[in-house]
Amino acid sequence: MKRLVLFLTLVFSAQAGAVEGRRAHSPESLAVEHRAWLERIEQARARYEAFAARGRARLARSETGIETGLSVAPPPSHLEDSTLARGDVIVTRDGLLIFNGAGRFPYAPSDFRRLDAETGARTPQLRAIEASLRR
Repeated sequence: MKRLVLFLTLVFSAQAGAVEGRRAHSPESLAVEHRAWLERIEQARARYEAFAARGRARLARSETGIETGLSVAPPPSHLEDSTLARGDVIVTRDGLLIFNGAGRFPYAPSDFRRLDAETGARTPQLRAIEASLRR
């Protein structure tokens, strides 16, 4: 029993004197480490604030909130949309178009007809769109 107590005493005293291969810290060294840790936190905060300020400045330079000068791929053309079926309605910058159907791909502008007040075309698809807009 004395050997066990002696062994445990040696093991625990060795562990108390070393933490992961280092000696136990004095209160003064702990205070120094704590100040160094706080300084690293403050430096990280300052780096983040500078990063955020640069982002806010970039957004402020653009009216839309989108950085100018970026090359953006144009949206895919409805003329190259192989999923279209006869009667589908396509929304474009110029208005609504109805796909007439075609026997070839890619489609031609003549494969679509305009839907607007001038043509007076009222397909079931357009009536459904108008009804959903009224809700």
